[in-house]
Amino acid sequence: MLNDRFLPDDDVRLVRSVAVDAPADEVYEAIRPAQIGDDQLLAAATWLRELPQMALSFLQSGDREPIAPDTTVGDLLDHPACVPLAEAPGREIVVGLVGRFWNPLELVESLTPERFLAHTGSGAKGVVSLSIHERHGDNCLLVLEARARGLDETGRQRLSRWTGFVKPVLGLLARRVLDVIRTDAEDGRSARVPTPTPTEVEAASGLLATIDDAELTDRRVLLRVDVNEPVEDGRIVGRDRLQAAADTIQTLLDRGAGVVVLAHQGRPGREDFLDLGQHAAILDERLAVPVDHVEAIDDDRALEAAGSVAPGEVLLLGNVRRAEGEMSDISPGGHARRDWVQAVASRVDVFVNEAFPACHRSHASLVGFPELLPALAGPGLLAELEALERVGRQDEPRVAVLGGAKPGASLDAMAYQLARDRVDEVLVGGLLAASFLEADGVNTGQGTRALLEEHGYREHGRQARSLFDTYGDRIRLPTDVAVHRNGDRFEVPVDELPARGRIRDIGKDTADSFADHANDAGTLLVHGPMGVYEETPYDRGTHRVFSAAGKADAYSVIGGGHTVQAITQLGVPRDRFDHVSLAGGALLSALAGEDLPAVEALRSREGPVQRGAGE
Repeated sequence: MLNDRFLPDDDVRLVRSVAVDAPADEVYEAIRPAQIGDDQLLAAATWLRELPQMALSFLQSGDREPIAPDTTVGDLLDHPACVPLAEAPGREIVVGLVGRFWNPLELVESLTPERFLAHTGSGAKGVVSLSIHERHGDNCLLVLEARARGLDETGRQRLSRWTGFVKPVLGLLARRVLDVIRTDAEDGRSARVPTPTPTEVEAASGLLATIDDAELTDRRVLLRVDVNEPVEDGRIVGRDRLQAAADTIQTLLDRGAGVVVLAHQGRPGREDFLDLGQHAAILDERLAVPVDHVEAIDDDRALEAAGSVAPGEVLLLGNVRRAEGEMSDISPGGHARRDWVQAVASRVDVFVNEAFPACHRSHASLVGFPELLPALAGPGLLAELEALERVGRQDEPRVAVLGGAKPGASLDAMAYQLARDRVDEVLVGGLLAASFLEADGVNTGQGTRALLEEHGYREHGRQARSLFDTYGDRIRLPTDVAVHRNGDRFEVPVDELPARGRIRDIGKDTADSFADHANDAGTLLVHGPMGVYEETPYDRGTHRVFSAAGKADAYSVIGGGHTVQAITQLGVPRDRFDHVSLAGGALLSALAGEDLPAVEALRSREGPVQRGAGE
């Protein structure tokens, strides 16, 4: 890449990418004329997040007036502060910046590429590139990469502080610029190119390195998995995540690696917070080799065992949530400085993250190791990201079925998906539906209201009202519900509420209507049951809607812990869905457009794995 010529070493790097259903030459032609000035998100991010003067000046041509509606990507590339460094027609454009980025008045202007290379002194240097990478058929990957390096110690410190403040916003802006270019390039096509295959996940993963990119023979792999299963009376009763972990372990073994496994079960102080002995036994049953287990992380016995794992062997360490500071919400660099993280890292060669259900957390075992080791994304994590990317780009109508008992997280996801037209309509059940009914002025009854209060209705009720006011024509609420009264199920029209008894399910008319909408969908996203599916007869709504979703001729993604439990309990075959996600909180965070810290920690850590086990 051309930017390697101008800034091979950097202190800060940001990479965003997007898959484009258009040939490389058409994407290249769409870059400069792509209009970003009328993008509301770009304008809002600029003003509402109070970017430092550099970002304001850069996006507003230095006059502090709102960004002009006809501003294009070409205008940014030709900005006086940018040094035109190089261009490979049809492939890559690179511009540079020199000076104190945190103070636009001190940028050095009108440099030649030669002077850029030779420039030293104070402040910082930066390069920004837009590059196009051809893929299978007539589609490609468009990548925006920004690098920066401090020119002296003061510059490095100021650059670090500045980027720490603005990097999340700059990442959002970069993604929006890419989205605008992609839209223009794809709209210019005479015919649609087929959607990228499931292995083409760069749009979601942002150029993550994968196990396919690495030579793992004779390497010792530290594999982080999520085997956090349901627990009853101290016994593990779930198997879904354990089976997924076993599949990945076997894949690594087949590639000639030795595997050291890190995992957690439950949270400290809860009944499901257990040692991992049961997990080791279950994995042992599912693998072709024995699974050794040490219920510790960094004592002498655990470290000696980890450092002795040979190719073809598997070791499961103890519950990582017992490790000091594992669950602290601090930076990856801070976690990487922990003694136990460094001790474990010194016994292995490469880190693989396969714990997508936990990727919304900035925990030490998720974000610390990529600071110390070559870091790769596991196949299951990539499959999750690819499915999420495809949901917003598959056939219309795109229908989301949202329910469950956590309205707050679901509302955030709904707001993001509706605002960006990633879904055309939302079918709402569960306690989430009760939130909307209350927000719409319906008295759901004393029992249901008490349950809503337990789940924070005072906080999210206003959000539900706002969403319904804005997108009411795309949000489908129940027209009838089922209540529990004297041990029996009674169905009540919504306009006759309140009724005696707490709402436990959607009614038959609503279930039939939702099933019809699901059957007509081109794309389906399902998260959360429609009612209390654990209890008969309040499982009827969930069974009716989920069965219809499984039979629909649509690209379908279903996810969430209770959702997966529901299809298992109700006998809805999993293979009817294109993707079954084992994630709950991480899935909703991703659907709400939030960065996943553990995924972000992998983004700039790609590269071939060369070091052998024990070196």
